Amino acid sequence: MIERSAIRPAAAPARSRPTSRVACAAPAVGEIWLVGEQERSELALVLADVWEHGDDEGLPGRYVSAVLLGRERWWQTSLEMRLLAAESTLGEELLVEWRSQGPVPAASFRLRVGRLSGPGHSLVARALAGDWEEGRFGAPLQSASDPRLAGIRSAEKRLRRLLASACAQARAGACE
Repeated sequence: MIERSAIRPAAAPARSRPTSRVACAAPAVGEIWLVGEQERSELALVLADVWEHGDDEGLPGRYVSAVLLGRERWWQTSLEMRLLAAESTLGEELLVEWRSQGPVPAASFRLRVGRLSGPGHSLVARALAGDWEEGRFGAPLQSASDPRLAGIRSAEKRLRRLLASACAQARAGACE
């Protein structure tokens, strides 16, 4: 189980360097993007600036720290934070799915669809700093038979699909 204290933007590896020149549109902190393949796009919130891996560090390329956004409140647990409609330019309630937070290849970011408003940006920044607004989170899982586990498995499957697609794009140099 992931603890809230472990939720931080994915830091660039020590040998990575921030990039100032990106061939594709560069996602910026607080923006909401469609990521992944067209037929299976996901909403993602950008948590940190783009960084670049070198050729000797595994998968080379540009990466962004992001977290998936969801809409299904029925499975909200203690790791999903509710954003109110006024806290983004999308004008609808969203869930920040903290368990899905991590580095995503910059080439996966297809279309900027919105951004956090001032209060939304402040809420996410406070959460990343460990200042949790408790009324924004669901109840912890109660048991192995908790029905919300189905939603969590669905979110994990979405994340695996996104990362597999993103890695394939990174290998192919889709944004070079």
